[in-house]
Amino acid sequence: MIKSIKWWLSRWRSNVDAQAVDEKGGGGYCPVCSSDVDVFGPGPNGRPGARCPSCGALERHRFLAVVLKAMASEVGDARQILEVAPTPAVAGLLRRESHAYYVGLDLDPAADGRSVDVIGDLCAAPFASGSIDLAVCFHVFEHIPDDATAMAELARILSPSGFAFVQVPWNRSSPTDEDPTASSEERVRRFGQADHVRLYGSDFEERMRASGLSVSRIAVSAILSQSAIEAMALRGIIWMVAPEAGGLGGQAGDTLANLIRTRLGG
Repeated sequence: MIKSIKWWLSRWRSNVDAQAVDEKGGGGYCPVCSSDVDVFGPGPNGRPGARCPSCGALERHRFLAVVLKAMASEVGDARQILEVAPTPAVAGLLRRESHAYYVGLDLDPAADGRSVDVIGDLCAAPFASGSIDLAVCFHVFEHIPDDATAMAELARILSPSGFAFVQVPWNRSSPTDEDPTASSEERVRRFGQADHVRLYGSDFEERMRASGLSVSRIAVSAILSQSAIEAMALRGIIWMVAPEAGGLGGQAGDTLANLIRTRLGG
């Protein structure tokens, strides 16, 4: 698995260098579906260079694919995997990267036409304490009025050696701005979407720690070269959280990023 990552990186660097003399550009790659990509299509709200034309994966899904491959041994040890607000791209990725029992959870799957295994609320997660070895919770907390309870429930259901990958819209330059009672119009203006109740800010990590989670921040720029980032059209931050300090999930962000970068051959 790690050998394949090194091969990808080598090929991406070669392709990106070739762009300088290739008027047609190209050289892109989607690590979710292992497809060569000429141009990544528009994403939500028309965001350019976001969506894989083959599998529909967005930047965050491709970023997750790279991290999962770097952590293949830990992912392979998982017995039960949970994806909150499941997506086809991530569901397929998790099933391919592990032999664990996969569960997709959503409170209202009809709202987005999701395919789920369990209809349920993360604020009252229908899972036994310590039963989940790996969870993916992407762009979920900003929708939940009582996010502290949802975070505490995530900490409760993770096994002692388990961990979760979390992502939210984030503005690091100011504190979290939230108002669950705001009108749809005001939510769009302040939080970016009508179904968001907040925009997380500089205190996001502390909010997760206060709910019983250890937190490590992984920036894509800390684990991959710029040429690889451009070839896969990656961006942003993924947080790796665990129920308590200790183990891989309890490592400091820099330590974890260095481990992942080393495994990727960087």
